[in-house]
Amino acid sequence: MKPFLFFFLSVLFAGQAASQTNKRTVTWTGAVDNNWNNAKNWSPDEVPNPCNQVIIPVVPSKRYPVLQSNIFVDNLTLQGGNLSTNQFNINYIKGNKGIQGIYYEAVASKTRIINDISYTVQTPGKEYSISRSISTCAPVYRFEIHPEDHWPSDLPDPKKPGDKGNEQNGQTKERVELSQANQKISFDQDTTIWISYSIFIEPGKDIVYRNVAYYCDLGQWHHSGSSGGPPWNFSLRGQDLMTLETRGHANVYSNGTLVPEERKTVVVTRGKWHNFVIRTRHSKGKTGLIEWWLDGELQCSVSGIGIGYNEKSIGYWKFGIYRTAASKGDRTDLAVRYANMEVSGNSLFSRVKSPLPVD
Repeated sequence: MKPFLFFFLSVLFAGQAASQTNKRTVTWTGAVDNNWNNAKNWSPDEVPNPCNQVIIPVVPSKRYPVLQSNIFVDNLTLQGGNLSTNQFNINYIKGNKGIQGIYYEAVASKTRIINDISYTVQTPGKEYSISRSISTCAPVYRFEIHPEDHWPSDLPDPKKPGDKGNEQNGQTKERVELSQANQKISFDQDTTIWISYSIFIEPGKDIVYRNVAYYCDLGQWHHSGSSGGPPWNFSLRGQDLMTLETRGHANVYSNGTLVPEERKTVVVTRGKWHNFVIRTRHSKGKTGLIEWWLDGELQCSVSGIGIGYNEKSIGYWKFGIYRTAASKGDRTDLAVRYANMEVSGNSLFSRVKSPLPVD
């Protein structure tokens, strides 16, 4: 097995195992002081989070925790010990999946680790652009985009006269995404990739474009090059129409760009969680395949096709919102959440009927 492939699959397998989180117990020791947020006061050394069942026993030091902020935990048991809330709230995770049921904090860092896989943050850097849930055990990320929200790398380069940047419809494209690094898996490895996640499109205005070439992508497998449409992607139009598209290098427009082929369009209702599972194999010839399950039902199964560009490697996964800037009268905000993102070289078929919980 080639080194790049071995590394990629090793990380993917680790990510799959890590996603099946066990809610473990964290016990108060009061070893240092009474600060709830000091990891050294807990065994093991970590501040409790929504995945933890918390126990506060009798401790020799008689130092008991004092809250410094609102907290979110799976469960909390006093076994002879005490707790001062300090006028803050204790919130117990009960699987509330409604719009107001998850609390978020902004993602400020340039990278995020989700199920042991590293993603680069690609946003305009607004406080609302990407946020992570602080009230769920599941990794839940919320993406919000407004008109003229541009990732700086998409903008024209002022040092290059005449450069238009990443443009369509006479405007710079709009983006809030998390992106894997290029995994450098070569086409000749014949590697099958599985992706599983839950998605929640928040209620809002219709996505309207006057040109069929324009798009609002909610998840894309990006090729290893820098220009041209993705080998496959999910695109949202109207209120709730989700389309799976593929591209193969044997089917091209006269200008050399790949022709998108619609594989399936279905209604993905806003305001509720939906479970996606995708199985794909990229191919320069006609041995490619793509399968898509939505909420436990097979929506698309196509094989014997080309998927991808005439390049050395198949590319990498990105998710969030990436869209053509709409014409002035059609512009709108959009917010989408993703939970339990998994990308694996192992089968995730079990997620079809048994998706990971969003709590």
